[in-house]
Amino acid sequence: MSKKKEEEEKAKKLKKKEEINKILRNADAGKEMQLGMHTRDFSFLDGVEEKFAKDLQNPDESYRLYYSIRRLLMEYLPKGKENEKARELVYEQKNIFLNRGKAKGPDGYRGSDGRQAYISSDLVVALEIVKDWIKSGANSFDIYNQFNEKNIELGYIDPKKQ
Repeated sequence: MSKKKEEEEKAKKLKKKEEINKILRNADAGKEMQLGMHTRDFSFLDGVEEKFAKDLQNPDESYRLYYSIRRLLMEYLPKGKENEKARELVYEQKNIFLNRGKAKGPDGYRGSDGRQAYISSDLVVALEIVKDWIKSGANSFDIYNQFNEKNIELGYIDPKKQ
């Protein structure tokens, strides 16, 4: 690959990353939150880690955890049509994580179902990420980056292709 073409590719990737950052930061622009402001009670999820220390399949518990994560994201991500793209970016990173790297194909189908993810290694980890995010102010950019970094760390996403 020629040097010029490499530079063009690099510029294209940088522009895409800047666009994602802009979308996520704009989504939180009108939102004022203070650290510690969220006093949400997560006690209904106490003991999940210990109960499912081994990766078992338990459809009822997987369902409960998946929809708890979904409900929390829906509650704390910015609402409105103008923030739809920001929510989609966050949901896609979460779904890549829960589906162990399985991204949507060109046809729009993933071929995997996050509702049946492993409990202790996927659903509980995702829930902890979301809970920590809420406690730290629920910024869209932060939750996107947390899932994105976890996906890169686990090899689900190639950082060179972002």
